[in-house]
Amino acid sequence: MARLATLLTMLLCVLASCVTLPTRSPVYAARILPSGVSVRELAIPNKGTEARSGDRIALHYELFLGDGTLVDSSRNRGVPIEFVLGSGTLGAGFEEGLVGLKVHGRREIVVPPEEAFGEEGVPPRIPPRAILRMVAELVSIEPRER
Repeated sequence: MARLATLLTMLLCVLASCVTLPTRSPVYAARILPSGVSVRELAIPNKGTEARSGDRIALHYELFLGDGTLVDSSRNRGVPIEFVLGSGTLGAGFEEGLVGLKVHGRREIVVPPEEAFGEEGVPPRIPPRAILRMVAELVSIEPRER
């Protein structure tokens, strides 16, 4: 009987060591850029090219007001936006926050009003002086010739 108990204990220990607990994604601290834009990594690929000004990029994004209201989403349309980073397509604060992002990387970018849509906003969806939060995922990079 003692032998059976020892075997069962050993079996349970072996089985317990095979169980993997779910891992949590790391939580990264936000960093504040000189313009006041806040950038926080949500997912960082191990390798890949970083987006730089002048690169043509494809990007999925979700744009939120400070209260969490969804304003716009390329995911809802099912098509990423494509543009040349640094061209002013998204506005200075958003584009500044995308520099350095790698393909399949995800980043949260919080943009103060003066780096987004300013005093006017974009009525009716974006009120005046709105702080905006973008969650962006880089889909592809076509590097400019250097």
